[in-house]
Amino acid sequence: MALYLTNGYTITIPSSPITFVGQGLILGIPASAVFALAAVIGGGILLNRTRTGVHITASGANESSLVRSGVNVAAVKYVVYILSSVAASLAGVIYTGQLASGSADIGSSFELTVIAGVILGGTDLFGGSGTIFGTVIGMIIIEMVSDALVLFHVSPSLTQVSQGLILLLAILLNMKIEGIRSYLKIKPRTIR
Repeated sequence: MALYLTNGYTITIPSSPITFVGQGLILGIPASAVFALAAVIGGGILLNRTRTGVHITASGANESSLVRSGVNVAAVKYVVYILSSVAASLAGVIYTGQLASGSADIGSSFELTVIAGVILGGTDLFGGSGTIFGTVIGMIIIEMVSDALVLFHVSPSLTQVSQGLILLLAILLNMKIEGIRSYLKIKPRTIR
């Protein structure tokens, strides 16, 4: 619908609170960094210090056990979807503010980057374990590789290829670690 209404054109945004979020400063720190840091801290507290966070992690580890424990798994999933959409909306506002323009297809190629960063950060592909801090580290590594490729004047298409290779390596490493854990009968981190 957005592509149809804009005829595929980019819409510029005049100076507004949205551009402040992307380009402004709060106490000398970029506002986008402040909001991103707040989201990371809030997500870490939610996942590690609240009952809802434990339920979210548990639903990824073993949903049937969570059901048998009397937890409303549908409600947990609704919370996850709502939080995910809020985080995506915040990211969209920050990105739009940084560019001072909006486009219907902006950010449409970020999926591979995000998945690679999350898996590289140690989140189990099959659910049940992972940390916000690990995700941040994984995304930093992905961005460092992308920036290094740009500095070495590598073709932009090879940047996506490198991200795909990093994703494949992270998945293979994840599967290898799971295989070693199951062979040695080591249980992943338990839920408190």
